[in-house]
Amino acid sequence: GHGSEHRHSRRSALQALVVTTFGGLAMLVGFLIIGQAAGTYRISAIVADPPETTLAVCIAVVLVLCGALSKSAIWPFSMWLPNAMAAPTPVSAYLHAAAMVKAGVYLVARLAPAFADVPFWKPVVLVLGGATMLLGGWRALRLNDLKLVLAYGTVSQLGFLTLLAGTGNHDAALAAFAMILAHALFKAPLFLVTGIVDHAAGTRDLRQLSGVGRSLPY
Repeated sequence: GHGSEHRHSRRSALQALVVTTFGGLAMLVGFLIIGQAAGTYRISAIVADPPETTLAVCIAVVLVLCGALSKSAIWPFSMWLPNAMAAPTPVSAYLHAAAMVKAGVYLVARLAPAFADVPFWKPVVLVLGGATMLLGGWRALRLNDLKLVLAYGTVSQLGFLTLLAGTGNHDAALAAFAMILAHALFKAPLFLVTGIVDHAAGTRDLRQLSGVGRSLPY
């Protein structure tokens, strides 16, 4: 892949692969258990008639959340997304703005009406979503690499989206979907502009980009 001769790029690619793959396997096991308990694997049917809250279903819900949260880079699975910034700028724009990192949030929003009252749901979703929102924002404020600032901004916004989507509240879910659309529309152009600035100025260091609007007006 891109930059495969660099150790950091190879390590970042492996990290993203391991985190999202094992998260996906956990989600698969969780859905198998939920499907067996509900008698169906259709999400619409499960949401309409959730299975009885047994220990097995609680464990399955946690496994599904592990998969969803790992794919949406929610703490403690959040590091793979900023490290993926070793990829070219168009790939970064797609990764942050499109379906990849939003899929987990969408799944949480779909399942919240059925499982928001399961004992493990709200502590996991609300605590980890809130922690990701705060830690991502704090980390973004401490960095000087423009691309990483945007990456940690995405992590923070994903935490906020998870917080909204996981409440099981209809109005909060609508707000989450509106923000998913808004984030997709503004984050992709931000990454593309960052790539243009990096190409023209030869750096992404904010300390060296003071006055870049005057030197590169177009």
